[in-house]
Amino acid sequence: MIEESASIELNAPVNTVWQIVNTINDWEKWHTAIESAERLTAGNWVPGFRFRQKSERIEFIYTITEVELGHTASWSGSRAGLTRHMSVELRSLEGGTEVLITQSAAGFRAAGPLGFLVRRGMRRNLRAWTQGLRKVLAEQPTIGS
Repeated sequence: MIEESASIELNAPVNTVWQIVNTINDWEKWHTAIESAERLTAGNWVPGFRFRQKSERIEFIYTITEVELGHTASWSGSRAGLTRHMSVELRSLEGGTEVLITQSAAGFRAAGPLGFLVRRGMRRNLRAWTQGLRKVLAEQPTIGS
């Protein structure tokens, strides 16, 4: 199994960051590695909630495995010898939010020489998450403007 993680501190409250993370249909607008993303299940994220995401020309159907609304979510999906798992945790800080993003990959495509490519893709994805969150928050109008 391969695992990578990243964290970022954002100058926004947890509920604002959660709303961005939770709005799957908008991910492709700010996350440069996501070509498309859409909810397959209506309502709040709960275990069993499903969504489709296409990144690097590979489409996965993900299922939420754990969630604490407004704070943490984990999801996983499998396709053609590769199982991906991702979790996002939001922690309140004075004046902002710390976001911890962890992802892992397992299966025969994550082993051997292909493992290098999978790890490189995971690192690129983490950078896109952190940079994208920072960018989308910078573009939001501030109260009173």
